[in-house]
Amino acid sequence: KRSGRILTGKRAIEDLFPSWHELLRTASSAEFYHQPEWFSALLPMLNDEDVLVYVEKLEEELSIIVPLVRGNFTFAGIPLKSISLLHNGYSPYTDYIAGNDEEACGVMNRMTGALKDARIGWDLFYCPNISPHSHVERDMQGTPQGLRVVQQKRVCDYFRTEPYEVTLKRFSANFRGNLRKARNKLDELPNVRYEWHRDPEGLRLAFPEFLQVEASGWKWLEGTSILQTPEARKFYENLIENFGPHGQCGIHLLKQENNILAGQFALYQGSVCSLLKIGYDEVFSKLAPGNMLLEALLKRHQGEDEIQEINLISGMEWHKNWKPLVMPISNYFQFNFNSRSLLAYSLYQGKKWTESLAGGVKEAPVDEESAYSR
Repeated sequence: KRSGRILTGKRAIEDLFPSWHELLRTASSAEFYHQPEWFSALLPMLNDEDVLVYVEKLEEELSIIVPLVRGNFTFAGIPLKSISLLHNGYSPYTDYIAGNDEEACGVMNRMTGALKDARIGWDLFYCPNISPHSHVERDMQGTPQGLRVVQQKRVCDYFRTEPYEVTLKRFSANFRGNLRKARNKLDELPNVRYEWHRDPEGLRLAFPEFLQVEASGWKWLEGTSILQTPEARKFYENLIENFGPHGQCGIHLLKQENNILAGQFALYQGSVCSLLKIGYDEVFSKLAPGNMLLEALLKRHQGEDEIQEINLISGMEWHKNWKPLVMPISNYFQFNFNSRSLLAYSLYQGKKWTESLAGGVKEAPVDEESAYSR
């Protein structure tokens, strides 16, 4: 027997944390963004009244958890009441939490039914940053589309760990030459070292140094660095506090004398190292410190069993020199059957159809969350 219901408030999610870990033990794979520690870091940034969670049991055993957040979304120029998989600007991926793929099939239909039963109104259900290996993707592919829009908005670059010589052969001769020159310049300097911190004390000491290098250059001038954004700083502190004791958080630094040349903030989950944030000091740009630190990370984990994938999270233009593997990341928009939702959906499809006739843009643009509840 299967049963599902909607619970409200942050406390409802926090109360699930003990059984959450038990559920993930039955999963074939679980990434950092499936972990309760990830949501524990996100929850302080959300309003309690906006937080929901869909919980499903199978034969009285917890089988599905879907943290949700209410907000507002402007789609095709129409303001809509949205319910989204719980996320904010720091969330590179979202997904259902499920013991296995089979249990996740049909969750969207059952969850929207539970929202109706709970008399929670919505126009748009938004699933942002969905990977092709996610429970959401499998659910969407296995159920009738209905009023649904899917857009691939970005890609994620990643590496499979292998002997670095094999990786190096894929690079252009020009890029191999640039790496060699940067390496030689570093070798000429005194006291160059790489630091890899994954223990709580090492993370505590390394975090201010990472903040310093992440804030250098244009980020400082634009006021967008973690150091200048209290909410962002608190989020990364929460990640260290939550993941650090389990050896699942890492700060990697490239130093020379007292200078911090580059840094990476990583989460380790299973066999995957995910680089959530990187930074380098532009004063030392001729040394290509960001590239040198990435090269050192690839060499450190080459061909090993513990770490089999290094995920760059994004698809930045400079990644192309590294010839990474590429994974598409999609956004799913599911519309309710009401007048406002139907208007937004129809306007979007009409614009898309008009542009296709004109031989223009393949996808009509979608406005982002215009009034995301904080």
